[in-house]
Amino acid sequence: MRAPLSPRLRLSLTLTYLAQGESMRTKHLEFRVGKSTVCKIIPEVCRAIWLVLQPVVLPTLDADGWKRISEQYMLKWQFPNCIGALDGRHMEIEKPPCSGSQYHNYKRFFSMVLLALCDANHKFTWVDIGQF
Repeated sequence: MRAPLSPRLRLSLTLTYLAQGESMRTKHLEFRVGKSTVCKIIPEVCRAIWLVLQPVVLPTLDADGWKRISEQYMLKWQFPNCIGALDGRHMEIEKPPCSGSQYHNYKRFFSMVLLALCDANHKFTWVDIGQF
């Protein structure tokens, strides 16, 4: 039985992948890890990073938080009753295996959709990343 990959290696592999924008499959050569292992590690580490950092970086807002944002929009932009600016973006991805046309968009490439809501100071208050 093989020894598990160290958390340090898993994090290094994931951060390198995210920073360089190469495919998951090219990382297996750089880190000398199997292709399927790389494809499993990166989503696991990203999920762990999200679970730890989400409450710090994007805390869930209560009624007072939304009210503060509305007041900031009024003061800064003279835009009453606004709780955020919402926009979306198609982030181009490699076609996932066995996905058919699931991730294919109207712009004729494979993508995931990022939706984000920002406060009056352009700070993210909510994000959703998914296929639709």
